[in-house]
Amino acid sequence: MHPKLTPEQRFWKYITPGPVDECWPWRGYVPTSDGYGRIEVSGKSERAHRLSYILHYDAIPKGMVVCHSCDNPACLNPNHQ
Repeated sequence: MHPKLTPEQRFWKYITPGPVDECWPWRGYVPTSDGYGRIEVSGKSERAHRLSYILHYDAIPKGMVVCHSCDNPACLNPNHQ
């Protein structure tokens, strides 16, 4: 039996970090044509770019919208958020 991966472990499984000035595309589940990746966290579906923000910076303050400076919904590079 394989151990269950944490959300952080699953996150890194579906991206390959590159140079800080380039997009890091999500290679996991993308359920709709909007291009945003999804990942399950604590039994709930979460947008992958929001998990990237949480992993790199901390909790997302209430009311904050996590946007991409690169305007690429699949990008998970924390320098682009």
